[in-house]
Amino acid sequence: MFAQVSAATSLEAVTSKEKPPETGSFNDLLSPTWQHALRISAFEDFTTRKRPSEATEAYLIFGPDTVYCAFVSHQSSASITANQTVNSVGLGLDDYVGLMFDTSGNGTNQYFFEATPGGVRYQQASESTRYNPTWTAFARIGDDQWLAEFAIPYRFLRGSGQQWRVNFVRWLARPQQTYTFAYDPQMTSPYTESWWPAIRHVPRIASRVARPTAEIYGLTSVGGDSRLFEGAAGQFAVSHTRALGIDAKIPLSAGVNFDGTLNPDYSSVENDQQVISPQEFRYQYSEYRPFFTQGANYLPGNEIFYSPSVGVFDHGEKIEGQVGHFGIGFLNVGAYGSADRAYALSYNAPNQETSISVYGAQADRLAQTDTVAELALNNINLASQVSYGVGRALESGTMTSAVGEASRSYAYVGVAKPNYSIQGAYYDIGPDYHPTDAYVPQSDIKGPSLSGSLSSTPSDDSFIRSATAAASVDRYLDGSGAVREADSNISSTLTLHNLLAFTLAQSLSSLRLYQLAFPSYVGGLTLPYDQATAAISLRAGTPNTESVSYSWGPFGAFYLQQFNASITHQLSRRYSVEFDYSDVRERAFSSTSDGQSLQRLTLYGSLSRDESLSIAYRAIEGAGGYAVPRTNLAFGYLRRFKNGSTLQAEAGSPAAPRTLQRYILKYVLLVGSGSGE
Repeated sequence: MFAQVSAATSLEAVTSKEKPPETGSFNDLLSPTWQHALRISAFEDFTTRKRPSEATEAYLIFGPDTVYCAFVSHQSSASITANQTVNSVGLGLDDYVGLMFDTSGNGTNQYFFEATPGGVRYQQASESTRYNPTWTAFARIGDDQWLAEFAIPYRFLRGSGQQWRVNFVRWLARPQQTYTFAYDPQMTSPYTESWWPAIRHVPRIASRVARPTAEIYGLTSVGGDSRLFEGAAGQFAVSHTRALGIDAKIPLSAGVNFDGTLNPDYSSVENDQQVISPQEFRYQYSEYRPFFTQGANYLPGNEIFYSPSVGVFDHGEKIEGQVGHFGIGFLNVGAYGSADRAYALSYNAPNQETSISVYGAQADRLAQTDTVAELALNNINLASQVSYGVGRALESGTMTSAVGEASRSYAYVGVAKPNYSIQGAYYDIGPDYHPTDAYVPQSDIKGPSLSGSLSSTPSDDSFIRSATAAASVDRYLDGSGAVREADSNISSTLTLHNLLAFTLAQSLSSLRLYQLAFPSYVGGLTLPYDQATAAISLRAGTPNTESVSYSWGPFGAFYLQQFNASITHQLSRRYSVEFDYSDVRERAFSSTSDGQSLQRLTLYGSLSRDESLSIAYRAIEGAGGYAVPRTNLAFGYLRRFKNGSTLQAEAGSPAAPRTLQRYILKYVLLVGSGSGE
């Protein structure tokens, strides 16, 4: 008999003093230890909202110092997708099974572990975007089923309670379907912990304090740009070469860590964030530096503390983690003549419905100081999925001039259902609100916004796989009473069962600029930022994907046309290639036109599960655009050893927003029980 399992369900943890066999053999599950495990078989097809067409069983055991999990996925071997060969690369391109934990029980600490039929493993955690512990996964493909076995040491799971939340999922790449153990008809995602059942009486040993760890790096770098480092939000600065440094983690309790760094290395720019498209608002970068990514969920968001705004620094100290139902975070980084600090204290109710948070940040730049603090309240009714929240932030210090005008307030209310969502909000951001360490797209605005979305549930007997639509509108006034910003957006996507997708979108936006803004508001000029977009993609989310898009319309003082194309193909199980092309043309209304093009060609290769290489070419051509014309040819090699230590060699800089002429050889020695980084 099939029964739905939701957040109201409670499971009992099964413990064992014996380690179960993990050889990747189906015979492992015949052992008494695995037969004694908690066994799960009631899965739902979340994609179709129906009973799954393929059976799945999951087993879970809490051992002396490790949590063990096994999956048996029934499926014809001919329909199994298992092409990836490098750990942590290409999640979702292959079939996989996944185990998910919320060790806090209130939505504070989430962990995700996945493995494919080929034994390739993946992991994510709310505590860090770079979470990468040394756990193991074994897999075996049979005639009509495949097996995956997990072994995850407790030292990589932070949490102090004995009641966790848990879910088991399965992804089928070919039909693009997700199976989930936790299921509720009102559920919006199987990856949201508020829907997961509780698992009680988790052994206390699973919450013990881990041992201190450290990552000590040694680096040699040569080339004309060997002393050039990327610091604040895509900006570069010359600094002394850092040949030696350390990142350390000292657990203070089962849920709280002290993180420290000395001479942090930023020579390796990991994420390619180069763009040539002009931006209506300030460009937002993603953070990649280890010190900032670890424990980021315990610190303020970008509206208060935007870490890419912090440039090159010499040392950093941080305390982050969970104490009971409270999350805490304190950060300090410093360099000669400057310091940046941030803090957060939040309460998350055990039922996950209410959270109260206090956030703050301070930036010291020579004799100048800027401080911001915010109080926020959020609530969600888990039965109706109606949510609401309010918040208010105040900025002060020598960098603000207008008393009472350096503030940010907001209120919102919304509802999220499986096939639709709607949210309304009201913002009031003062004309002098611009914290040094925050990301503020626009200040001096006051007014409402409304957004919503609709989506369909796929049907097996229809040629249409899914259809989605989204719309939003806002209207903000400035201090003079004029319309500072007004936006309306609508988009729709139709995806067929063969994964051919069509997207149409229209964005209408206006922005008012002044020669002299607050308080005089002199020389006001309202400019349009309108873009219509048409896009087609084929096999999105698979190893072989093609997409093309074209957008056009007035954009500020000129007419903008943008063309983008991307092709990704897996050449073999070990090699894949990606080509991206972008072209931007700007035709000024009062002068000649200009533009830029961006081409990227990258070859990815895998030498083993923990060894990869890449060769990348990037060229930017044309004048008058957003980026500096450059050509960049780069090579990268990465080897991760069994104990978590890494060896890296790099020539060029494929991910930097500009070309860097340098050659790097770097070794990171992991000391301790494994940092999870």
